[in-house]
Amino acid sequence: MILSSLRNRIFLTSALLAVLSIGAAIYLVSVRVTRELEESLQHEIHSTGQLVEQLRNTRAQMFAMSARLIADAPTLKAAVDTNDPATVQNNATIYQNQLNSNLLLVTNKTGDVLATVGRPEDGPELARYLEDPERSVQRVAIDGVKRTGYTAAVPALAQLVLARDGKPASPRTRLATEAATAMKVLSGQRGAAALTGYFSSQDPRVREAACIAFTLFTNPGTKQARPALERLLVDGDPRVVRAARRALAPR
Repeated sequence: MILSSLRNRIFLTSALLAVLSIGAAIYLVSVRVTRELEESLQHEIHSTGQLVEQLRNTRAQMFAMSARLIADAPTLKAAVDTNDPATVQNNATIYQNQLNSNLLLVTNKTGDVLATVGRPEDGPELARYLEDPERSVQRVAIDGVKRTGYTAAVPALAQLVLARDGKPASPRTRLATEAATAMKVLSGQRGAAALTGYFSSQDPRVREAACIAFTLFTNPGTKQARPALERLLVDGDPRVVRAARRALAPR
């Protein structure tokens, strides 16, 4: 009886040691395999990122080269020298297909936009660049969605308006003003109605941005919009209410 009990104890102890040894081995192998997989995955992600960056740089160089070649075209150069937007616009249209680009922007020597060529179907692609980290790219995208009439970009434009920093001459406020101008154009209305039409939007960001737009322009038509702005003082979103109060405040 005692011998049988001792054997059972030895067996259980041996089995427990075997299970613990196997478990420890499996754990160590699992940790090592996981670490190696993570390192391999990180290496692949890094390599893929480098390839994407190389491709992006190559495409940028190709576009820059194509743009320089087209900029040197005698017909376009002669049109740009006139500094007349209508003349440049007529000549720029034929070059967009040659570049196979979503948007063709032509500027003069001082950087003023003389012509923009974009197809309506390119609106969604252009709208993506409204979130680009480069402010210069955002400016081109704003002009692009405005000229292609892509109204679905209004919420993204509203975000740019809301991102102003309150400093009239700052780059962020200038970008916000350009975005607000694009919202006015896309509304299809004139005067104050170009902004008050957004007051009925289901998106509170759009309503707020439309109110803020009245504070960004020199002659926004606040007097004509006052009744509509006053109705927003009871809006369900407190940010819209605050924006409406700022728009109504004397300047």
